[in-house]
Amino acid sequence: MASSILAVGSGIFLSTMVFANGCAMNTEVEEHLGSQSAALTTDFFSGNGLVHIQVNTCAWSPVDPHPVANCSVNPGFVLVGGGAEVEGTANGGGLLTHSFPQLNKSTWTVASKDHMVSFPHRIRAYSVGMQLQGMPEATLRSLVTITQATSAAGHAPSATVTIPHFHVMLSGGAFSNYQGQGQLLTGSFPSSDTTWVASAKDHEVSDVASVTAFVISVPICLNNLWSAGKCLDTFNTPTGSDFDSTGYSLSTANTPSGYAPLGVGGRVQWSGAGRMLTDLFPTKSGGSSGATAFTKDHDIVSGGQTDVWARSVSVF
Repeated sequence: MASSILAVGSGIFLSTMVFANGCAMNTEVEEHLGSQSAALTTDFFSGNGLVHIQVNTCAWSPVDPHPVANCSVNPGFVLVGGGAEVEGTANGGGLLTHSFPQLNKSTWTVASKDHMVSFPHRIRAYSVGMQLQGMPEATLRSLVTITQATSAAGHAPSATVTIPHFHVMLSGGAFSNYQGQGQLLTGSFPSSDTTWVASAKDHEVSDVASVTAFVISVPICLNNLWSAGKCLDTFNTPTGSDFDSTGYSLSTANTPSGYAPLGVGGRVQWSGAGRMLTDLFPTKSGGSSGATAFTKDHDIVSGGQTDVWARSVSVF
């Protein structure tokens, strides 16, 4: 069953809905809401200049054990992706619980939490906006679709969502529906050209919950509403991967030449106590085109492989 998510002005309201398995969507993201202001805007273009992508890196949230932040696209752009960055690389650290698109197609929302031990920290959100040369924003907005699916409740839930037929995938997100001590994201990534996967897990303390996967898509040829019948070509850069036995693990991927960045996917392949996501953002160091993922173990030494995908777009 889908959750009800509404954005009104600069505030985000998530109305709790009880699922068939008895779990309710976590509404903690209503609290401690961070800033929406863009601290940095970076522009990217496809090789032919017909696709204009704007990546907004928004201001850090206030310091909080469970910080939340939003980032909106600029006027004239439609949301097609986003990301999350937890400040610092401390051992206690903050761990991601949400990184997902609001249904208004304008705002990306992120959240993180400390776990078991108090660790107030900050988080910031990224938004990725798209503009197509010669297409009105209202037309593109009407074509962009956000689809979601929620898993059954479990200790390590996973949800898969598929784009509509004749669409092309832009990017996706994940939302942990925890109510107790908390579940933490372990994945938000494209498993194919048409499906997005979200996964989470409890850690140290049992907490049964579900996870919601989101995928953003658009008709591949824009329902022939774009000039000269042009179509979009999207690409998953082959995953960058890194294995670490403990501590933080970093993995990056590049956007291919001629393409503009859309979003980021990431996961940790874990065993034992497990590792979790701390950062998923749609650029590389210094804001260059690409994607970045960080993961870490927490309290218990645990190795694993960190994978990242850079989603990108061009025209054919």
